[in-house]
Amino acid sequence: MKNILHYSKQIVVFIACTVVFAAVVLSAFFREDTPSPTSFLSENAVLIDIFFNSDDNTENITYAQLYSLFEEQPELTVIKPYNGGYFTGMQIFSNNPNFSIPHYASENDIFNKSSSLLLLEESIKDYTVTDINGKSLFMLNGKEHEAAGFYKSNSAYDYSFVSNLYSFYKNNNTVNCEQFYIDCGTATTDFSKKIDRLFSKGDSKYNVSVRRNIGSKALFHGDFENAVIFASVILVIIIVCFGATVYIKIMIGKRSKEIFCKFLCGAELSIIRREFINEFAIIALIGSVTGTLMSIFLNFFSFHIVMIKISCIIASAIIVPVLIFLICLLVQRLVFPKENELQRRIRE
Repeated sequence: MKNILHYSKQIVVFIACTVVFAAVVLSAFFREDTPSPTSFLSENAVLIDIFFNSDDNTENITYAQLYSLFEEQPELTVIKPYNGGYFTGMQIFSNNPNFSIPHYASENDIFNKSSSLLLLEESIKDYTVTDINGKSLFMLNGKEHEAAGFYKSNSAYDYSFVSNLYSFYKNNNTVNCEQFYIDCGTATTDFSKKIDRLFSKGDSKYNVSVRRNIGSKALFHGDFENAVIFASVILVIIIVCFGATVYIKIMIGKRSKEIFCKFLCGAELSIIRREFINEFAIIALIGSVTGTLMSIFLNFFSFHIVMIKISCIIASAIIVPVLIFLICLLVQRLVFPKENELQRRIRE
């Protein structure tokens, strides 16, 4: 083993890149899906769209009136998606004791408290403002929200914040265009009719749209993503097997003279094979370590563009070199020079 890397620079790079690719794909396959509002709601939930299409003197509905309607309904959960210029999030009202979103909050009653609270994704906590009392505040709906806590996301596309809807309490601003999910179990249909009546009374120019079966499209989209990721995993395995086979054949072909010279000098073929396997084990180890370091570098210095779980890095760093080493054992048995062939070459 004068120079292990002399014939094997390509296979080291190949193993390293395969480890990185496998770690990324596995992380995507076992990712924590970005929670959509529908994932926190029952099958009875509906999506309500409210449109305001008049500038005349007709009666306007305020957020305070809408919030009062929420408070009157028992076991109600309202989720309002927020898409701002820089942040996304969810605003929630819930007086349902069974409602919880443990990914964000351990206290289930945070969304029915008489104060404007919010949970921020840790990476944007610097956007908060600290008041004279040392509280971290975040402006939302024209009202200060106290940052009740921070959470660390595993997804680059996770919600940046989650807050309650208490800023709607006694808010006399006119409801313009709004979209929110409501869920109060079997009473959801009747409650959606109450909202429709609120915005349709008198000469109101509001239009209210109620949509059901809101989760089916998201479910299909998630299934499609998983199918693509699963196909990528199969593709990784095929690439590993095919690439390793080609490289090992090339390596053995390049070292055929070396193998013959060792055999000619009296070395047993089994010892030459064992030496080759030991060398390849070291090559696989070097490639695995290199791939692990590359994955860690991507994970910490990619600014959340690539999310690689440490557990997936470890699994890839073990599975990929072991798989390639097993392929090496199989290929070297098939293409390694046979003893009778070497004997024939000596006689010649």
